[in-house]
Amino acid sequence: MLRVPRIGHGADAPKSSQKSAMTSWNVLIVDDEVEIREVVAEYLEALGHSVHAVGSGREAMDLIGAADHHFDIALVDWQMPGISGRDVILELGRKSATDAVLIITGHMSESFGRTTPHVRTGIIHKPFSLVELRDRMDQVVSGAI
Repeated sequence: MLRVPRIGHGADAPKSSQKSAMTSWNVLIVDDEVEIREVVAEYLEALGHSVHAVGSGREAMDLIGAADHHFDIALVDWQMPGISGRDVILELGRKSATDAVLIITGHMSESFGRTTPHVRTGIIHKPFSLVELRDRMDQVVSGAI
């Protein structure tokens, strides 16, 4: 579960200084948990990003297969029913559909290894705040990790 106030309130509220610190990105969110997917999408859109949010690995595979999609970063839940986050990340790498992936997981002891050699990859553990998410995304996209 996310530890956040409602969007637009408190420390997680998008501020003009936050918007200027990050360029506008094309973001893919793949998470089977509706609340996480919706809150994160709303927050990132408020920061000025273009967001494509899907609720399953199958939906992600269909979107990745569309020739006109390239994502600056993909936020991918590692453990989903059906097609796993790992499979989604491998497909993103095969299709060169993203430059960076942030793995979202609730399993602290999980070993992820290197998923694909051409994609910068980071991990964020649930629960996380929106500010933590924003900072981690910035680190992965900039290559600071």
